[in-house]
Amino acid sequence: VVIQAVTGTDKEGVVAVDDILINPGKCDTPLSCTFDDGLCLWTQLDDDTLDMEVVHKYHQLHDHTHGDDSGSFMILKIGDPEHAGDTAAIMSESILLTDKSCLSFWWNMNGSGLGKFRVKRIIPDTGFEKIIWEVQGEKTNATAWRYGCVTVWKVNSDSNVCSLYI
Repeated sequence: VVIQAVTGTDKEGVVAVDDILINPGKCDTPLSCTFDDGLCLWTQLDDDTLDMEVVHKYHQLHDHTHGDDSGSFMILKIGDPEHAGDTAAIMSESILLTDKSCLSFWWNMNGSGLGKFRVKRIIPDTGFEKIIWEVQGEKTNATAWRYGCVTVWKVNSDSNVCSLYI
């Protein structure tokens, strides 16, 4: 799975993500990341144009997990010299799927002229890539977190491993 933020035309804004959970099967053994201890099972991609960063606070936006500055979350700060269409993405380690898994997370997308925030599914060694969740433009105020979730289905018997791209 890849989680990706794409810049729009505005010169200021933020896209943030926190508390990512991937629950394989019946959701009894989640793979989770609050970003309080770094990137967990996520890595920054080298082939994107920008990088997300782990922060404790951004203006009035605080960590979702703790509701204060004691925790951390990932953000893409949008401003000069970025250009519309620039991307920042983090990708999960390969995940073994049963029939379906549930990806849930908390997100914030604040600022005018923002681009897109999306989740992609990638199957290693096949080139299969699909957007499975996406929002575009300003969706929250400066302090609000919104809940996002998407079911990640096993495609066929040969594709029970995937990576998520945010």
